[in-house]
Amino acid sequence: MNIDTSLAVGLASEEKVATALEILQKEPQRHGLTSMITRFIRAERHSRLDRRHIDFLVTLEEGTDVPLQVKSSERGKRKFERSRKRCGISIPVIVVHLNETVKSVIKQIVEKIKLVSDSIQRNINRIVFLNKMREEKRRRKEQHRQRQQECYRFQGSCRCH
Repeated sequence: MNIDTSLAVGLASEEKVATALEILQKEPQRHGLTSMITRFIRAERHSRLDRRHIDFLVTLEEGTDVPLQVKSSERGKRKFERSRKRCGISIPVIVVHLNETVKSVIKQIVEKIKLVSDSIQRNINRIVFLNKMREEKRRRKEQHRQRQQECYRFQGSCRCH
């Protein structure tokens, strides 16, 4: 496949994703998307997003931005994921074949958005849990310090705490 053909296939794949995102933006619940898409940006060639290997940036109603990379083959997806893995960056990849329907593209997008949303929710839960544990530790230290002060106040230099 020459460069011109490859570019045309890539643009056609991106066009299907843009169409699918427009449909999801209008009727998210119909396709199983729990969060509304407030907007999406399609990266222009050689733009800042494109240089960061992001084809679409989808913004959800809670303010979460979901980057998407569009590939037209599984081989391209594997190659992209290997290169991103070396950088330590994870960008969801959607594979859109020429003969693929918009409905199956919608399904892939919904899966990727749910994956990212679930990952963000897990991180939030982890942060909340760690904050609770820190607060509990701080509270126990404070209680211990108060017990020590009371012990010293009534018994002099007590070594029971």
